[in-house]
Amino acid sequence: AEPGKPYPAAAFDPACGAGGLLVAAAARGAQKLYGQDIVPAQAAQAAVRLALQAVKTKVQVSVHAGDSIRTDAFPTLTAEAVLCAPPYGDREWGNEELAYDSRWMFGLPAKSESELAWLQHCVAHLADGGRAVLLMPPATAERGSGRRIRAEILRSGALRAVIALPPGIAQPLHVGLHLWVIERPHPQTALPLNVLMVDTATPGASRPGQSPSKRPMLDWPALRDSVLKAWNDYDRHPDNFDPVPGVAQAVPIIDLLDESVDLTPARHVRATPVPAMPDELAAISYELRARLRRAARGLITLSGGQPWPPVGSAPQSWRTARVADLLRGDALEMLRVPAAIRNPSPLVEDSSAPRTLTAGDVMSHRPASGLGEEEHTGVGIEIREGDVILPELLHNNGAGTARVADARDAGKRLGRHLHLLRPDPTRLDPWFLAGFLAGEENISAASSGTTVVRLDPRRLRVPLLPLAEQQRYGKAFRQLNALRAAADIASRLADETARTLAAGLTGGALQPPEANQTPS
Repeated sequence: AEPGKPYPAAAFDPACGAGGLLVAAAARGAQKLYGQDIVPAQAAQAAVRLALQAVKTKVQVSVHAGDSIRTDAFPTLTAEAVLCAPPYGDREWGNEELAYDSRWMFGLPAKSESELAWLQHCVAHLADGGRAVLLMPPATAERGSGRRIRAEILRSGALRAVIALPPGIAQPLHVGLHLWVIERPHPQTALPLNVLMVDTATPGASRPGQSPSKRPMLDWPALRDSVLKAWNDYDRHPDNFDPVPGVAQAVPIIDLLDESVDLTPARHVRATPVPAMPDELAAISYELRARLRRAARGLITLSGGQPWPPVGSAPQSWRTARVADLLRGDALEMLRVPAAIRNPSPLVEDSSAPRTLTAGDVMSHRPASGLGEEEHTGVGIEIREGDVILPELLHNNGAGTARVADARDAGKRLGRHLHLLRPDPTRLDPWFLAGFLAGEENISAASSGTTVVRLDPRRLRVPLLPLAEQQRYGKAFRQLNALRAAADIASRLADETARTLAAGLTGGALQPPEANQTPS
């Protein structure tokens, strides 16, 4: 916990060993301690240690012996904090017998990915907004067999940080382990845009096979302070984190979702680009500024044009129909991938398979980013141009999040937690439909829930207008969509231009313009 903030009340360790992590949690202020370990003697030792801690601090303690993955002693427990150093390389963790287990929210781990099974077990025991810290082997961040699950963890917003530690911190002492900080996203909070990468594994600190006695002495206090400072700074301002050169960097999630989905911190923290020569950087910045000016002109053009006249002295009203009525009248077709469908075995990633449009893609107005997967369930839904797609779960009231599928979306697969409305083009204009469906009042009237706001698209209402009139409104909604897209492009170019110019100034490649110099 950050200094000044209370420590989570309940802490859980599903592989508690002798209870060391839970003892530390109690010392920091945890009031309820839960532990389980597969070795009965270890569980008994943990129970005794925690009982002694309870005498001093009056905490509640519950420790059980047993296999946490196969025989969970706390199936209904949700805790604010989960601490875990799971066993490594266990190929007999229960991959086949637990294929349909509800804990695999990011996908069924391969037999060789027991650590990702433990991670999902920990997330299943987290309360909304709760955090887990796991001590993981470095191979978990890069193995090809775990790539698909790592991608799903990133897309969900659950991964907050990966911290590479130097060898000698914990067993096995010859390996530099990683700390993964996981957060169960709260349904009503915006998903994070980046992940903190911290690399404290000093190059040359040890060699494989080198005995512990010959390794350099670790400056543990300095290491701890470095990691905690980076984490606390990032946790306060995740979108404005100042990188620590060679040590810590907030990496955009979209940059991590490449072909390998490699989460090794050194790859992202120490992989700095070769500094550009001054003339090269000047040319790059000139091109960026020219693109920014073009984008700004396009934004001005889209925001201008003909005036949007008032209807009259009072707002116009229409006779409306619910989406449910339009479905019954065959003006619409509604499709959805069942949320309960889970593939019984790990899927083989196929680079030729179409991408999947995810709920995050719709909310963020970005192209389909889900990895192409072979459908074993027979419920694959192919998106067609003109389909209208709505998210099932809403954030910030969800207004404006209806998506009209275009040529880029055509042929992609529909992801889970999305509703697809396919209008009859002879009766409904898709842009007209999307514009009115995404209206703030319409969305508010058709959604329910407080913690999780869920949209029922059948309750949404659409004005009953002739097709020609629909197309007139549809053209206006399409123009507004283009305006939003132009604003996004201009915003990204402005950020890239500013970062490039700032890097040129701080790196000594560029100098400030003269006060009387004509802008170019």
